[in-house]
Amino acid sequence: MLTALALVLSPVASQASDGSGEGSGGSDTQLTGVVESLPQGGLIGDWVVNGVTVHVTDATEIDQEDATISVGSSVDVEGIQMTDGSIDAQSIQGTEGSDDDSFGSVEFAGTVESMPSEGVIGDWVVSGTTVHVTEATQIEGEDGVMPSVGSTVEVKGLAESDGSVTASSIDLSSGSTSSDFMLTGALQHRPAHVTGTWRIARHAVAVTRSTKIVRNGHTLTRGSTIRVVGSVRANGTIKASKLIAR
Repeated sequence: MLTALALVLSPVASQASDGSGEGSGGSDTQLTGVVESLPQGGLIGDWVVNGVTVHVTDATEIDQEDATISVGSSVDVEGIQMTDGSIDAQSIQGTEGSDDDSFGSVEFAGTVESMPSEGVIGDWVVSGTTVHVTEATQIEGEDGVMPSVGSTVEVKGLAESDGSVTASSIDLSSGSTSSDFMLTGALQHRPAHVTGTWRIARHAVAVTRSTKIVRNGHTLTRGSTIRVVGSVRANGTIKASKLIAR
């Protein structure tokens, strides 16, 4: 089920090179992703964006007009890719703040398939979903055992525009976990009749006659906060078993 999570929105965050750059070490490159760590005391120094080390100097143009850059923010990086895979940044633009929840918050459980080669900060893959682990992510183990490749974990965080998730917390789970995928976000569109495709936090949500709707005294109007409980289908839509107005 969770392997389809990245299809809910759009293609994965990308790093592209056109091979035309000049300079020591490599070619022009672009990287779009989530800031996972920043230097202490400022922005000059080494950043980690989607697991890639980005070298930021006084000469780097940093644009925070659209979004203030902090750990968890989404950014566009342009620069020179070095032979070690890092990037010498020429410009960085903030595109989405760390607290921007326009794509909703999500919760799901899955198996850790990969982790960074050193430490825990960077990109994990959990049941096919890229999970950005930042300096702000709270990671909890059990009885002194921390998550590792093969562990079952519960992930909570913010959905990103590329289908990845920036984790606010990751908890190791030794017992049985729910297979439900949960999304919480703003209602943007609903059919005139209840059944059909709803749009919640930019996700397509299929509501059927068997979907249980819990209104809690709220009206289901545009802008209402809705929690979706369900499963991600192969085409990327979410099949809702329950909708809860909040």
